[in-house]
Amino acid sequence: MNQLPCHRRLAILAITAGLAACTANRPDAGAFVPQATAPDSTPAASSPQPDSASLTYVVSYETNEILGFPLAANGNVAPTAIVGGSKTNLDQPDALAIDSASGTFFVANGNYGDHRILIFPKNSNGNVAPKVLGGSSVPIQNTEGLAVDAHGELYVSDYTAKAIYVFAAGASGNTAPIRTIAGVATELVQPLGMSFDSSGHLYVANGHDSTAPVEEFAAGANGNVAPIATIGGSHTKLLGISDVVLDPHNRIMVPNAGCIEIFAAGAHGNVSPAATIKGNKTTIVDLTTLGTDANGSIYGTNVIDIPNLKFSIIVFAHNASGNVAPKRILSGSHTHIIDTFYPTTL
Repeated sequence: MNQLPCHRRLAILAITAGLAACTANRPDAGAFVPQATAPDSTPAASSPQPDSASLTYVVSYETNEILGFPLAANGNVAPTAIVGGSKTNLDQPDALAIDSASGTFFVANGNYGDHRILIFPKNSNGNVAPKVLGGSSVPIQNTEGLAVDAHGELYVSDYTAKAIYVFAAGASGNTAPIRTIAGVATELVQPLGMSFDSSGHLYVANGHDSTAPVEEFAAGANGNVAPIATIGGSHTKLLGISDVVLDPHNRIMVPNAGCIEIFAAGAHGNVSPAATIKGNKTTIVDLTTLGTDANGSIYGTNVIDIPNLKFSIIVFAHNASGNVAPKRILSGSHTHIIDTFYPTTL
């Protein structure tokens, strides 16, 4: 198995501290007990018929694929859509965003020598060639975070440059960004996953920054600008994080190693989570990225076995809290789920 991307690997190495934070003073903090049958011991189940308007996609770092599953998929099921092959240029993909209006896929590769963004049309499946955003005018160095706003503009976080680049809707080829968020005032230390609220405000997971692990920027932010709000401090319980996602009600959801912290809409400062999903019933060992759908269901890309590095996608109800079992678990050899990131529903 190839090595995990740098910051994903750091997240897994930090699991001991993360689990300690999530299980402190918990009466059920015993051994991890999965709530599903061991995935590879189950036969391939029948997946619902594919519906292009209701698939959840992830990028699979180890298999160099984009995988699409129906929303109701559960167990050791095969994807109904797989983008993969030599024409795709996929090389350890570790970031995914989808434009909900056009259905366009944007993918960043984890291979550190590849600074391009791959652009696939809606309903892509099989060994298809993408358009490419890259060249001397594209300043991207290393990214693990992509997001598309309501205007179709593409946001790319660059953890090496401590910057966020914004590209015009429909941009491809050797095209320069139209805006750049960077500079001391931004407080960006290690920008990774990103998401938008219903007002177009940009939320950024600021990696291993302990002061402001979640930053919020105004819609259209540009230049060396300060965030309009941050979430950070001892009450938040946030450690090094790699993603932040807003659900349809603007609740702020953060994967926090061994648990999911959920903050109320508009939360900022040193504030306690409104809810926490944690405990042995959740099957969470280490979470890297999150996603949501129109119903507010919570999707997580999960490492279920360390040090053997076995993986799953877990799905919780929109109102999940505490030590609750997922309503669905995708895992096993038929799923192609090996080190997947950024569950995104189209």
